[in-house]
Amino acid sequence: MASDWHIINVDLDGAAWQQLLDAEPHSMFDTATWGRVLADGLGAEPAGWIVQQGTNPVCGLAGFTKRSLWARLFFANIPYGGLVGEVPDALPLASLFAAHAKTAGLTRVRLTGYPGRPLPTDGFHCHDSSTHVLELGGRTWDELWQGFKRNIRRDIRIAEKKGVTAVWCSDEDGYRAFYQLYLDSMRRNSAIPKYGWAFIDALRRHIGDGGHGGLFLAMKDDRAVAGVMVVDSGDTSFYLMGGSTSADLKHCPNDLLIGEAIKRAASMGKSRFDFLPSGPGDTALMQFKAKWGAREVPLRTLDLTAQPLRLALWQAAYRIAESAAVRPILQAWQTHRSNSRNN
Repeated sequence: MASDWHIINVDLDGAAWQQLLDAEPHSMFDTATWGRVLADGLGAEPAGWIVQQGTNPVCGLAGFTKRSLWARLFFANIPYGGLVGEVPDALPLASLFAAHAKTAGLTRVRLTGYPGRPLPTDGFHCHDSSTHVLELGGRTWDELWQGFKRNIRRDIRIAEKKGVTAVWCSDEDGYRAFYQLYLDSMRRNSAIPKYGWAFIDALRRHIGDGGHGGLFLAMKDDRAVAGVMVVDSGDTSFYLMGGSTSADLKHCPNDLLIGEAIKRAASMGKSRFDFLPSGPGDTALMQFKAKWGAREVPLRTLDLTAQPLRLALWQAAYRIAESAAVRPILQAWQTHRSNSRNN
């Protein structure tokens, strides 16, 4: 009976969630560690939902709630947030989520799929996207290097000839330099920075210091000119985010860093290197990822609206904020606020 199914809220640090992770395949983005990154870095409220039939845990998801204006949004999770565990055909997932969201006062629930972990779509509004994944297949760096296209090998050699070097960074000063590189990239792309210094510092403390990934910086003339943050999970290494100075792009520091990140993943015995999804319509970024031999992997994001009117008002405000007239103002304000906190 449908009434046998229900959702319980659990603490990601608690025994119930850990027991589910111990029993099912999962990623770093499903763990309490990643929850702490989001809590400290975004001011989010980490949460775990476990779907039970009677008293039997069947599947679950890790996520967080975040208030934006008058909307209270639930994300499961970023950058990936699919379900942990098998989803039986008889499970009325959308109706369960809708009822649970209304009880919790949520405006919208969003799930972003994980590569190879399908999501049921009945009752959800679906958005199709993709990520790019490079299959390492047990190859050494020398074998990968020989398989790269000629332009990749050329651009990495350009960086080396120009005196660009890649260093693995663990100190706070390096992460602060990386944050400035991220802001430079946002300005170059006329984009509002999504993350403040608090998020970068949370990555340093919980991911870097915790041995779950870290930061590569490209150095030229004793200056940081580009950076790449990677996160490790099981047999996969993820390219989480990057940044670079506009003036030094001609020296190909990003190519050098991606090469170093892939080399590191191969040396650790990882099976794949995941570039993470690109933004909608960002053809240049998708081409950059594909040129490394990464294959495009389809993803699906599911939305479930619990409060339609409140969501419509929030979306209208968001469209205004993203408009050509308002975006530069918000970008400058966000950068100023982030720099003030950084200092």
